[in-house]
Amino acid sequence: MTIRVCVEVPTFTATVPPVDLNVHHILADGKPVDTPTRTETLRPGTEFNITIHSRLALIVRRGARERLPLDITHCDPEMPFGIELREFASSESGEVVELARHVLRPGDAIKVALERTDVLMIREIDWPTK
Repeated sequence: MTIRVCVEVPTFTATVPPVDLNVHHILADGKPVDTPTRTETLRPGTEFNITIHSRLALIVRRGARERLPLDITHCDPEMPFGIELREFASSESGEVVELARHVLRPGDAIKVALERTDVLMIREIDWPTK
C-alpha cells in the first residue's frame, strides 16, 4: 500500500541554505540505501506532497542551520498505516544516535524543530485498525 505525506517548511524559515528532501529505498534490514533515488528542494511556505510505501524513506538533513522547523501531515486518514519520524544525530566519535521517535496516526499532523537532530527519517509503518 501507499500513503500520502505532506512536508512543509514554514514561511518564516530562511531560504538559504536550501532544504533538501531525499527519497531513499529501504533495504530488507530496514536501513536506507546510501544514494537517494530522487531529491526535492523544499521551499518555505509551499507544501510538498509525496506518496511513499513501506520500502521508501524520506530523509531531511538539517545541514548548517541551527534550527530547521518542519510541518508534517499524514494525508490519508482512512489508510491502515501510520508514519514514523525518527530523529538522528552524529556524536563526535561518528556514532549515529537516535534522539527521538514520533508516530503519526492516519490523518494526523506534527510540527517538529530539528535543533540537535542532524537527520530526520520519515517512513510508513503498520497501524493497528482496532
